[in-house]
Amino acid sequence: RIPKGYNIASLLGSVPVGDASARATSFILNVTAMTKNGFESQSVVVVDGLLQSDLLLSHTLPTQAIQMDKSQVDAVLAHATGGKQGLEIGGPSNNFANVYKSASKTDLINFSEKTLWGTFKGGDEFRYRDGGKGTVHIMDGSTLAGLADNTYDFALGSHYLEHLINPIKALASMRRVVRPGGHIILVLPRKEACFDRLRGTSTIEELLFRFVNSVPEDDMRFANVDAWTLGNDLERDKPAGNLAQFRARTLRFPSNKAIHVHVYDFKLLEDMAKVLSLKVVMQSLVGALDQLVVFRKP
Repeated sequence: RIPKGYNIASLLGSVPVGDASARATSFILNVTAMTKNGFESQSVVVVDGLLQSDLLLSHTLPTQAIQMDKSQVDAVLAHATGGKQGLEIGGPSNNFANVYKSASKTDLINFSEKTLWGTFKGGDEFRYRDGGKGTVHIMDGSTLAGLADNTYDFALGSHYLEHLINPIKALASMRRVVRPGGHIILVLPRKEACFDRLRGTSTIEELLFRFVNSVPEDDMRFANVDAWTLGNDLERDKPAGNLAQFRARTLRFPSNKAIHVHVYDFKLLEDMAKVLSLKVVMQSLVGALDQLVVFRKP
């Protein structure tokens, strides 16, 4: 995707020269590409080197629509968390309000005391709005360094994993601190229901490369900045502003974690579970936006 207003000269090196008497140089750019869906073509008007509409040639494939009954989902979550001790990375989240109330405690992990979603103080007791409590820890959620192995009964992450450069490493850290028989519960956005709708799903090969090579979370070479800024549907992300404002915010990723680095579907999550020898207990859509997956540690 190349957005409306982009200067095509930065891609082509130059643009056709029109009649010297003309006030504007305009032409039609015809583009054809081979995608997973076959050949795709699009024509875009260019005026003074600027695209007059979005250029979009995509091999995007739809995510899987797996839907379980709400009573089944609630029963699985209650079994995994009720009366037990857990932690959440990147919370709190409205998605887990019932978990906070039913668990004996849910510790809260955030990468900074000041985040886009709230302000926290390390070591303080955190009381969730609708009930439940836990201790605040300020640390790197992708490593959970400082937390002992096999400490918790469950680990939560809602709209968390997509913001990570090396998500298999983060999932491995969650696995490490969960006891055998414990659960990892994740909620991730379904791309069709958010501003990721124009992007392709990430591949397990891409994630494995980052995991095997221990790519750190602050290595912007692997933050998929171009895929994120060019693929984001700004019409569905009004707070991001225009393209220039959005890109400026994106380049501050190490301090704000505001990029969806990867795009997930249930198949990719299954592949990640296989890498770490986790059992998939449940997968289900929850509403239009959320993909819920529950893993169990053997």
